[in-house]
Amino acid sequence: KDEGEQVREQTLFALSRLPDDRATRALIAIAEDRSLSTAQRTRAVFWLSQSQAGGAQAYLDKVLARNAD
Repeated sequence: KDEGEQVREQTLFALSRLPDDRATRALIAIAEDRSLSTAQRTRAVFWLSQSQAGGAQAYLDKVLARNAD
């Protein structure tokens, strides 16, 4: 919720470095939080796409399938 763009970017990066399950849960929560800016949510999806975690890939598959309809 910090107003500084750089702080938000560093926070997203730090979350992406957590162990797979924790990072995935945190980044998905950000990606789905409509109170955050589109840019923040997009960065969360970017970091999810960089993950090899099964949960991250499953979430991205779900999002892509939902948007394909």
